[in-house]
Amino acid sequence: MNAIRQEFLDCKAYGGTTVLVVPAVVNKKVSYRDAYSRSQEQIRKLIPYAQQAGVKVRTGRLYAEAIWFRNQISDAIRAVEVDTTVNNLPGFQNQNIQTLTDNGLELLAEVDAGAGFSVLGHFTTISSKADDDAPVGDGYSSKVGGELQWREPRGRFFAGYEVRHQGERDDVEFTGNPVGEVIPAFTVHNLRAGVRLPMIGRTSSQLTVAVMNLTDRLYSEASNTSFFRPEPRRSAVIGVRLDF
Repeated sequence: MNAIRQEFLDCKAYGGTTVLVVPAVVNKKVSYRDAYSRSQEQIRKLIPYAQQAGVKVRTGRLYAEAIWFRNQISDAIRAVEVDTTVNNLPGFQNQNIQTLTDNGLELLAEVDAGAGFSVLGHFTTISSKADDDAPVGDGYSSKVGGELQWREPRGRFFAGYEVRHQGERDDVEFTGNPVGEVIPAFTVHNLRAGVRLPMIGRTSSQLTVAVMNLTDRLYSEASNTSFFRPEPRRSAVIGVRLDF
């Protein structure tokens, strides 16, 4: 409690508004249900201190946030095409610009649906322009996605499904590229599952399995490039996490 109260004060001192709190640990001695009830009780005690420091605290089953931002970068650099070729590909060189402006909106919502299920959705849009209104190649029209996740009440198993759609990149200059003048829009699907393994001494471990790009979609989401850089096709990823 005292450490978190100090984090609130530190956050305020640095001009922040949000503190991430990890209030509980689930293990052999502490069940998911006990950890949840204890954490809710302790978080409620922290609310007055958070309000004094101007820090956001999330309670209940619903969380939502909206962030709009505008960043201006002075003495920025962008890549522009020149009348040369390199290995039979168009040539580019860096060009200085006075100001680069990024405008963006981020929306996020998460719902605890009960019975171990949670649903998350998010939306992001970013537009980047130079002071001469030329395209700069580091924005995209939109990104929207969602995730459905289930966790076993005692935290031993979890499974999740994720879908993400990104709009076409209409501010990238491709010259003579077979994919066209923009990076196409795409939608990808991912599956994840995991299991908590038995503890060995003080070491806890978790095995995770994921199938990425489930529909084997050909797509690219690289920024600031002058060519189509494909992301990995459908693949399986297996990982082991050790905490000791």
